[in-house]
Amino acid sequence: METYKHKKNSGSAFLNDKEGNEKRPDYKGSADIDGEDYYVALWHRESGSGKEYYYISLEKKSEAAF
Repeated sequence: METYKHKKNSGSAFLNDKEGNEKRPDYKGSADIDGEDYYVALWHRESGSGKEYYYISLEKKSEAAF
């Protein structure tokens, strides 16, 4: 089975099963940024003024700690 390869400077994220741990990301996925593969994590948040937004974390797959 071949792994899906994103087009350059694009990515995707899917709903994450938090398994009872609310600190885990709401969405997880991957992206290609300038030819480098990254892990993507998103958390749905609300600002102090009530605006909804997503906090995004990117980590190079080649430098991932796990």
